Amino acid sequence: MPEDDDYALNIFVDRGNVLLADPAPDANFDANGNLGGSIPGMYIRGNIFINGLILGDEGEEIPHKLYIHGKFASLNSGLEPTQGRTSQVAALFNNASTTYGDDLTVDGFCNSNNCINLNNIFTRQCEVSGVGTDGNRCDVANDRFKYNAFIVIDTVIPNALLGS
Repeated sequence: MPEDDDYALNIFVDRGNVLLADPAPDANFDANGNLGGSIPGMYIRGNIFINGLILGDEGEEIPHKLYIHGKFASLNSGLEPTQGRTSQVAALFNNASTTYGDDLTVDGFCNSNNCINLNNIFTRQCEVSGVGTDGNRCDVANDRFKYNAFIVIDTVIPNALLGS
């Protein structure tokens, strides 16, 4: 997406996924997640509401940082989920492969096993060397989102759905 305030997406997808074509870190952000700076990432500006997931090009994981400026909601539905959606979400609940260790199994935290593991979708991680698994630096001073692969910066972008 162009690094320009004149562009914004307003996406509403019901019972489907949003696939990002050729996901690549084509924008730069500062330590607070604003445009301009030296931290590379993917950029979406707009209001995105999905009764599904946001995924890479062919439904695979997203290997880079993804910044969204606007509003974002996913997997919200007042309807009974289909068997396909139930299976898809069940696959994401596999906490055995999480990098966050035993904290997810503590009683009272996500009912001990009911956390959606976003590590299965957003796979970028910051290595001890200061380089991320996507090859981009992740040791920028004061980077508030150094360890986050998915960042939503709550921004009001007027549209017909939310009002202007």
